[in-house]
Formats: sequence, C-alpha cells, structure tokens
Amino acid sequence: IRKYSDERIIFRDHPLQIEKNKEEIKNILDNYNIFLSESYKIEDDLDKSRCCITFSSGSAIESLLYGVPVIATDKRSFVYEVVKNNLSRINDLKIPDLITLKSSLSFTHYTLNEILDGTCWENIKKFI
Repeated sequence: IRKYSDERIIFRDHPLQIEKNKEEIKNILDNYNIFLSESYKIEDDLDKSRCCITFSSGSAIESLLYGVPVIATDKRSFVYEVVKNNLSRINDLKIPDLITLKSSLSFTHYTLNEILDGTCWENIKKFI
C-alpha cells in the first residue's frame, strides 16, 4: 500500500484474531506508519475511509454496501470477481455494479427460513 499511497492507513483487526499474530501486527503498526482502529463498529471506520483493502469477505461486503470501494487481496474473497484487486489502482477505485453481488448474497448468507420469514429482505432492502 505504501508503494502507492501516503494516506493514513487504519488497520482493523479481525475480531477472532489469534494472539500469536499480535506481535507481527505490532511490528507492522510501528514500522509502516499504520494506526490500529479503536472503533468497535466497522461503520465508524468506513465513515473515515476512501477504500478498504482486505482479505476478508465480510468486511469487503460491508464496505461495498456502505459505499466504500474495495481491493480484495485474496481470490477466495466473495467480492474478488467484482472489484479491482490491484494495489496500483488504489487512487482510481469506484464502486462496481453490485446487482450480481446482492443477488449472490441473498442466496448464500441466509437460510431458507430467513428468506421465507422476511429477515433476508429486511436486511437487504436497506442497501437498495
């Protein structure tokens, strides 16, 4: 990231981050002028963000639905095929067409009962 941008970088640790990686994370924070998020909710960080660079599908989906462009760094990410994934494009990111993603989400993140009882629609309609 630093090769392409001098902007402030906020690192948001995964809630299930294992303890053995804490020292490596501390090293990255100390040596690359990166700040650890102190926000409990991801939305608080997204309010201050121009883009999200992540391995995680969850934070990538949340970012896109919140209106923050994403670079997915792992081919296993649920959004990998719909976003630009080259760090050199960090200054030229846009929100892609999300219709296919939203359609895919509606069939993969909810149980049949949640689709039938309206839970799925109640959550998804907020982002349409």
